[in-house]
Amino acid sequence: MAEHKSSHPASQGPMFVIAMGVSGTGKSTLGAAVAKALGLPFIDGDDLHPPKNIDKMSHGIPLNDDDRRPWLGAIRQSAQRTIAEQESADRAYKTRHGVVIACSALKKAYRDILRGLPPVPSTNGKTYNANGKRDNADTDDDNTWSASECPVYFVYIDGTREEIYRRMLARQNHFMKADMLDSQLNALEVPIGEPGVIPVPLIDSIEDQARKAIEGLTALWRNNN
Repeated sequence: MAEHKSSHPASQGPMFVIAMGVSGTGKSTLGAAVAKALGLPFIDGDDLHPPKNIDKMSHGIPLNDDDRRPWLGAIRQSAQRTIAEQESADRAYKTRHGVVIACSALKKAYRDILRGLPPVPSTNGKTYNANGKRDNADTDDDNTWSASECPVYFVYIDGTREEIYRRMLARQNHFMKADMLDSQLNALEVPIGEPGVIPVPLIDSIEDQARKAIEGLTALWRNNN
């Protein structure tokens, strides 16, 4: 994919891009393609799951909100650390600060954690802060930035159950089981209409998805500047 550095939003300030959708939609593939086009690092959010989450999913047990919140906090913290390292580095990252991370981000509350919005109560009555930590819980990273300092954008891969299920059946060596698709679809709160969201069709080629994502990110960035 051709790269036009001067027109890319990441060339003018930090940005945090999340490739999102249910399992099997190709978040990691698209996220890596978008990161390459923007000249930014890519992180697969699945790699940030704690072992207990991976064990649950490997046994076909869906994650609950209290499983996901610390994971979402770890994703945001990873983005913060990556951008902070870029900003303190030499000319290798002089004009481009940001990161692309693949993450399901199924519910608005999850996306709000990634956005760094104020604390919200969980179903068990505990309150979680913008890093996914319980209030008063120990944290090794107090670094935060606001949406104005580092905008958070979501590239949402949109597809039907049949399309997603067909893709999941073809996957190998992944801890997520195809029969958990319905639980993810039931949990999904479609983000279309929320600020900073770019939908791309699942049925498109990865090249077309990445192109539409870059076009959408560029348009959003221009509207915010």
